[in-house]
Parts: sequence; structure tokens; C-alpha cells
Amino acid sequence: MPFNKIQSAGFDLTDNYAFTGTVSGAGGLLQQVTTEISTATNLTTTSFTDLAGFSASITPTSSSSKIVFIASFSVNFDETGIQQGLKVQLYNTTDSASANIYPIARYKNGGNYVYDWCTPYFSVNSWGTTARSYKLQGAGIDGTNLIKISRTDAFSAPARGHFIIQEISA
Repeated sequence: MPFNKIQSAGFDLTDNYAFTGTVSGAGGLLQQVTTEISTATNLTTTSFTDLAGFSASITPTSSSSKIVFIASFSVNFDETGIQQGLKVQLYNTTDSASANIYPIARYKNGGNYVYDWCTPYFSVNSWGTTARSYKLQGAGIDGTNLIKISRTDAFSAPARGHFIIQEISA
């Protein structure tokens, strides 16, 4: 039977429709895990260090999905007249493996109290339907000058960052 309820202005949403077949091209969000961060991390090293609160676990529902990691946080360089930078990596704590190292902020001869907001993004293919835990780590790029992540003592907002893991259908 042909479909005959389409009107020139679109579908009549007061009617009921029975669909058969497969809907294609309709990828979407399958699940999301969100962690709110309100604890600061002070970095004074070029070695990767765990960023407080930036950890979560996810169990994919599909082996063909994409897993997306999004971190959002403030970064504050407290020194003057020097080169400073921050790099981050996503660390798989289940398999003890690091991946996706990115320099995300770099300042040369910056003024005192350089403040920025960073949002690194990582994407991997699903590994199946077993749980994995991940955390975000950070390190200085140049020297050992103080870098404050998710600083809470100078700003009035109650949370300084988020760590989000999403499973997206393929």
C-alpha cells in the first residue's frame, strides 16, 4: 500500500505511522558517561601526571561503534617571561596503554597569570563489549614551571572541568 499521508507542509504528527524496513544513516549517541571535576592539579614536571578527577569507565554496547573522549578544563600558567606549554594524553588504565599525545597549549614569553580553557578530543574504534577505564594525564612541555589544571582558588564557578566519554553508533 503506498504511503499517502504526506501533506505539502510535511507529516501530520497527530496521525500514527507504521514503518517497515531498515532506517539507514541514522547514527547517534548510544551512551554517555560524564564526570564533573572540581579538584585542581598542579603540574611541575615534564613527565605525565594524572589530572585529578579526569577518569571514567565505559562498556561499549557495540563492537562497531566509535568511542569519543572529551575533556574540558581551565589551564593557568603562573610564571612570567618564560616559555611554557601543556601536553595531554589519554591513558587506558585497563590495558596500561597510552595513546594520542597532544600538545594543547603553548605560551612564549607570556605575561603573568596566563589563563586559558582547553578542550582536547580523542576518538577510537570500539574494542568490543568489555569495560575499559581511561584517565587523562598532563605534563609540561618546557621546564618545570607551575601549571594549574582546573584551578579552583581564583575563580567563582563550582566546577572547573568535565571528562566525557560517548559511544556513537557507526
